[in-house]
Amino acid sequence: MNYYPKDFAWERFWISYTMAITQIDTELDLAKALGLNTVRIFVKYDLFDGSDQTHLNHLKDFVDRLQARDMVAIVTLFDFYTSASSTSYSTTDYLTNTHHISAVVNTLGTTNPAVLAWDIKNELDRDYNLGEDKVKTWATEMISYTRQLDPNHLVTIGFYGAVTGTLCYDPAVTNTLVYSPAIAAEFTQTVDFVSMHYFLSERCFEGGLQALQSLTGEKPLVLEEFGLHTCSACADSHTEAQQAAYYNALLSLSEAYGLAGYLFWTLNDFSYILPGSQETHHCQGILRNSLVNVCQVTTTLDYTEKPAADTVRRHYQQGVHYLDLFDSWVDLNTDKPPPGWSDNWREGGALLRGYNPVDPLWSQNQGKVAFSKFVTHGTSITGLTLSPVLTDVNVDRYPFLTGQVYSYSIRDITNGSHSRLYVGVLESAQITRLLTITPGALLPCTFNLNLRQPPASWSGRRSFQIAFELEPEGAGNGYSAAYEFDRVAIQGYIIYLPLIMKESSQ
Repeated sequence: MNYYPKDFAWERFWISYTMAITQIDTELDLAKALGLNTVRIFVKYDLFDGSDQTHLNHLKDFVDRLQARDMVAIVTLFDFYTSASSTSYSTTDYLTNTHHISAVVNTLGTTNPAVLAWDIKNELDRDYNLGEDKVKTWATEMISYTRQLDPNHLVTIGFYGAVTGTLCYDPAVTNTLVYSPAIAAEFTQTVDFVSMHYFLSERCFEGGLQALQSLTGEKPLVLEEFGLHTCSACADSHTEAQQAAYYNALLSLSEAYGLAGYLFWTLNDFSYILPGSQETHHCQGILRNSLVNVCQVTTTLDYTEKPAADTVRRHYQQGVHYLDLFDSWVDLNTDKPPPGWSDNWREGGALLRGYNPVDPLWSQNQGKVAFSKFVTHGTSITGLTLSPVLTDVNVDRYPFLTGQVYSYSIRDITNGSHSRLYVGVLESAQITRLLTITPGALLPCTFNLNLRQPPASWSGRRSFQIAFELEPEGAGNGYSAAYEFDRVAIQGYIIYLPLIMKESSQ
């Protein structure tokens, strides 16, 4: 996660650090319980130049608290650099800049196991208006200096990556923010992992991610910042359910495409935000804050969970490589599949759709997704829906394809007929069916399929898609059926240690 304490965000984190310690301990414990192992923090430029050891001591104390919880830090340098320096990015600043890096690195140490990486500058591209070449040259110099000082830890840079362009799913919208993969990709050769920041439409995330991976090759890629606010008092309002859906979409796709990690913004709603900043910053957390009253849900209790917290818990839990909860509809009126999924509807096939109780093709149960086939004329074909490609999955570590089918129904009694549902995997254009669910099956049906056993008999690393097929039981053309799902996942081992009982005398 990206982190500030709930009442001590931005510069207050360090200026009032001793006052924030109680919150810090509580929040790190909550984060640990959600399954987090990495915390990104921001080092304010004018507080960490070495002239005052106080803040450096606080930084060391915080990283020590992470280490005590088996967590690590991504330490972002040069935060608020341009507001603290009147000659930012100029060569006259370089000596002072290196003193800043040295003070931080030497305080934490070049062999500190609780430091994962140095992030040179948060969203460097936001400062390109100050002179793009000058800013890039500065970043290259700072990376070089950091590597010389500390050859042991990783180095990265976070990029905002948003430019004006055409919306991926609506060519008529040409003056909106879109993701530009070339911005982050430009530093591929000089960083140890590429950091992607993304706060745009969940429907365009997959395309931006694919484009960035095509430019960065084998370099590890981390989704270093993402999130969605729940401010109800803002013009761009979102509900907590929409926030959870956004998290699920980006996390599911990040896992499908084999990202090296992902960090959300942020753990808590903030009672304090920077003067003049967007009101939405109050409501970016997945945990509520009793002092914040502009979000969708207000409470008198701190740290109550928004639905996105449970989404994080599911995705971050040990053993899950890929998980889709089928709730990825931020736009509740969309008629598209969940982000990353595809179907053969245009050829007369199937639909994978969200909740709409009055439409026979959609789910009629909130929180579920319908896999449906609805054809009354013409030649029926097998309905096919495919997950995104799950990249380079270690089947020996993540051998189980799991999920739950919630219900079955015929949606057109006059023209419809019953259909079977096949659950399988697609690799190299070949579908292997692993499970058949018939209309008479007892539902809900939870399945747990071992990919190492026949008929898949897999081992090692594989890239594949999860496949759902819908096929009529009879030979008639017209059929109508809908199976509704809760979730689908690729899961690893859960190891239960033996419980040894001893007599009290022993």
